[in-house]
Amino acid sequence: RTEKGMNQLELATALIEDYGLRVDQNSISLLEKKLRFLKDFELIALSDLLDKSPMWFLYGDKVPQKFKD
Repeated sequence: RTEKGMNQLELATALIEDYGLRVDQNSISLLEKKLRFLKDFELIALSDLLDKSPMWFLYGDKVPQKFKD
């Protein structure tokens, strides 16, 4: 989200408005602190919104070659 220049509230708002998810700024904060699990449908929405592969959320910039497109 920081690469997109978004704060947590902006990200939560986009997920609500564009994808119909029920999240708030606190939910985003907990996800970033790894204190909350990411649901499958949230993963898809975040991937689309942030232009990142779902695999990026699992491995960061070190996605194994066998999972790259």
